[in-house]
Amino acid sequence: MAFGTILHMFKPPLVRPEDLAEFLGVPVSTLYMWRYQGKGPKAVKVGRHLRYHPAEIEAWVEAGGSGRAPNEMRHQPTRSIGLPKNKPERST
Repeated sequence: MAFGTILHMFKPPLVRPEDLAEFLGVPVSTLYMWRYQGKGPKAVKVGRHLRYHPAEIEAWVEAGGSGRAPNEMRHQPTRSIGLPKNKPERST
C-alpha cells in the first residue's frame, strides 16, 4: 500500500491538545481537567499522547460544549495512590 493511500485513510488528522486549547480559547490544563472530570470532547490516547478527533470536537461544540453524552464514561485514573486498605500488620 502506498504511503499517500495510507495518509488519505487517516484524514482528517487528529487534533493535539495545544491546538484545541487555542481554538477554544482555554488553557491546555483546562482540557486535561475536563478529561479527568468527564467533561469536554472525547479524547483518545495514541501511545502516551492525548488526541482529539475533529468529529468529536464538532459534536461537543454543537451540543453546547457542556459535559459529554450520558453514555460516555468518566476517565478513570490508571493507578491508585496510597497503601492498600487491608494491609496486614507486622508482628514484632
